[in-house]
Amino acid sequence: MKTLNRVRHLAGVWLVGFLSLLGTSAVLADAGDTISNQATINYSVGGVPQAAVNSDDDGNPANGLNPTTFVEDRLVNFVVAEAGVIGYSTGAPGQTGVALQFTVTNTSNSTLDFLLAAIDTDLDTHNGGAADTIDANNVQVFVESGATPGFQPTEDTAVFIDELTEGNAIEVYITGDIPAGAVNADTAGYALVAQIAAGGAATTEGAAITNDDSGNVSPAGTYSNGGTVVAAGTPNTVADDPATVQTVFNDPAGALAEDTDSTGAAQDAAQNGQASDSDAFQVVAAVLSVAKTSVVISDPVNGTTNPKAIPGAIVEYTITITNGAGASTAQAVVVSDSLAAEIAALRLAYETATFNAQGTCPGGGAPNPCGILVTAPDINAGVAQAITNTNGDADGGDFTTDIVSMNVGDLDAGESATVQFRVLVQ
Repeated sequence: MKTLNRVRHLAGVWLVGFLSLLGTSAVLADAGDTISNQATINYSVGGVPQAAVNSDDDGNPANGLNPTTFVEDRLVNFVVAEAGVIGYSTGAPGQTGVALQFTVTNTSNSTLDFLLAAIDTDLDTHNGGAADTIDANNVQVFVESGATPGFQPTEDTAVFIDELTEGNAIEVYITGDIPAGAVNADTAGYALVAQIAAGGAATTEGAAITNDDSGNVSPAGTYSNGGTVVAAGTPNTVADDPATVQTVFNDPAGALAEDTDSTGAAQDAAQNGQASDSDAFQVVAAVLSVAKTSVVISDPVNGTTNPKAIPGAIVEYTITITNGAGASTAQAVVVSDSLAAEIAALRLAYETATFNAQGTCPGGGAPNPCGILVTAPDINAGVAQAITNTNGDADGGDFTTDIVSMNVGDLDAGESATVQFRVLVQ
């Protein structure tokens, strides 16, 4: 992660003396500003004061016409930093448009454009640089429009930073879709890489500045969601030219494991016209487990004393659904259990009125027999509730087309629900 700062203000007497020499306010010069001054010599001959002599910069010092001038060169500094809630950006399996948030701050002495790319680091930024476990799909980069805070897919559509003035910052998002097959706690790490580009033309993506005048270059890259391909820079080492705005890269190297790509290659080298920081998606999913058991309730020979699963026996099935500790809430959990094959083969028959004795069965039995018993946190305050078999009523339980189904509501982390029904052995 880069923590860069161009020194924009100085302290104490040095600052006062410096500004008095410039004869300006506390606003420092920008790249391209002309700095001009003259020296003056006062003297006497034979005790008689003579005309002052001004310095000259045209090769003819006698005329004193030209002050000494130079233009301020461009110092490239900028910061890319994880923003928003520091930590994972979470999403459920199959969720689209999950956003990682960053801030790009221009601490240079010039207005610049910035080209943007998302790099798969294969590292879990928030777990000590350990390897991540998945990749996101449809990974793209967008710039905050300023219309509504936070990523808005219909508003934040720009793919490069346009005309970012010195000292100002803007939010940038890496967006991605969580794979449908991801599981709880899976992570996918990505770095936002910003490459400097020429400013000066509003709404137009500036050309990448891939070298400075001190021999430093930027690596090749692909930006703007694949729309801009930039070749590596060519070293350019030239002497200072007081009449020309020259460029100096001053971006330091990233010092963390996250500042590498999936091969371990450095993505954040010093003085390369680029800066980056990393973040990671994390999957927050329900962790549901389902167990199904059976117990013989009675048979026509033994009654309820040590009954066996012989023809005419009543067997009770219990389905238990549990959401794991630390998991996301599972919403509107529906249990379905098909008895169609066993009923068609004349091995089982569904018992439609076996839980009326619970005393809470709507309708007290026929014509709404209660063949389902549910115990769930969201139903009847967690107390066992007999449910009608009628398809389409409001209690969430049905027996239709030889399928037992029950909506047990939501299950938070660590919660369980049970669904019970009975069958007759044929």
